[in-house]
Amino acid sequence: MSPERVAGPAYRAIGGEVVSRAGRALPWPALALLAFYGREALARHAAKDAAGARHCAWMAVDLARALTAVDDWRRAAGVAGQPLAPAGKSSRAT
Repeated sequence: MSPERVAGPAYRAIGGEVVSRAGRALPWPALALLAFYGREALARHAAKDAAGARHCAWMAVDLARALTAVDDWRRAAGVAGQPLAPAGKSSRAT
């Protein structure tokens, strides 16, 4: 993980799913990843690694924004409350 910020968000919402900058769906639950970034930001801060802490915090912000957009999309689509599924397993109603 590089502490250098790349232009644009690391995560975004597309069609009710969170995808990475590369356009791939997440292979793990997004909320677990959000918790990881939060813990890692705190650990980097405690280790006096300001750049690493800032990077993890920004990754968490990008992911939180994507999760909010996913929730908005799902509410509008009438599938609110559906958990985010691992990649390859759509959490959208069929």
